[in-house]
This record gives sequence, structure tokens and C-alpha cells, in this order.
Amino acid sequence: MLKANQNVCLTTLLALALSLPMAALAEQPNLEAGLWSFTNTTTMEGGPMEIPEEENTYQECVTEEDLADPDFLLEDMDNCEVSNLDLSSGGMSYSMVCEEPEVGMTVTMDSEASFMGETMSGTMDGKMEGPMGEMTLHVVTEGERIDDC
Repeated sequence: MLKANQNVCLTTLLALALSLPMAALAEQPNLEAGLWSFTNTTTMEGGPMEIPEEENTYQECVTEEDLADPDFLLEDMDNCEVSNLDLSSGGMSYSMVCEEPEVGMTVTMDSEASFMGETMSGTMDGKMEGPMGEMTLHVVTEGERIDDC
């Protein structure tokens, strides 16, 4: 349960970065299509148990079509509402609230990212409230384009 919610949080930064409506930007985000490697370092505090820092690395093929599609990766974000979205070719920031009614959990987060062509970095700070009490979440994301798809 916690892992599923954490995965939603970890992919949120990339999902929004790669799914920006191009009409909302004067320029396309400064991200290159290709095979990307992302590393998320997650720390969680609070709740009834100690949770060690976790590092998760994964690869994602990002195409030109993905970059132009405003719905890219957002299919799994049905329970989330984005606000305070500030976009530019060099980065973005936003707030998000995700409700998981089947497990009685609410996740509130603030994120920001910088886009630098073949690299990107970002942070997400969040608060999870649910059956295990209140927990804070901090995710640092580093990404780099490593090859063609």
C-alpha cells in the first residue's frame, strides 16, 4: 500500500514534466527525447515505524511524441489535483493533492524541477495523512538522457 503511493509520488515529477500542454508554454520544455535514467532518493519520517532512505533507479524511453502529448503518463493520476502550476522551458513548479479513498490516505505535495536539455533535477516535499498517522516525504530526482530509444 505504501509502496504503491510512493511510486505515484516518484513518477509525478517526471509525469508532469513530460506532459505539459505545449499551448501553455511559449517554448517546449528543455528536455531531449531519448532513453532517460532517473534516480529518486526518498526519505520518509513519522508514522508508527522507522522507514530507511530508499533509492530507486529506472529507465524510461521518452519520444518526441511523448513530449508533445499533454496526457503522457497522467493516466494513473486520476485521484490527484494539480494547482499552482508554473511552467517555463527551463523548469516547473506545482502543488498536488492525491486522495486514495480505498486506503484512507491523502498526500499533499509541492514539487519543482529544472530542465537542462539532457539532464533534469527536481525535488518533491509532501505530507501523507492516513491510517498510519502523518508522515513527511522528501524525494530528490536526478535524470539524464543516456542514449537513443
